[in-house]
Amino acid sequence: DVTYHTCYERQSDLIEQVSVFQQQINASPNTVADRLWVTTHLKPDEEKLRVST
Repeated sequence: DVTYHTCYERQSDLIEQVSVFQQQINASPNTVADRLWVTTHLKPDEEKLRVST
């Protein structure tokens, strides 16, 4: 999330954003757990977006 489509000019900017990101994920551990949850079935609406026609 910190580096997705982003290029930082200074190392200090990147370090600051990593710190902010860490604070955000530590504040909501359930959100992190939800993102890491194993999917056991496919959702048809999401799969339509994955396949180009």
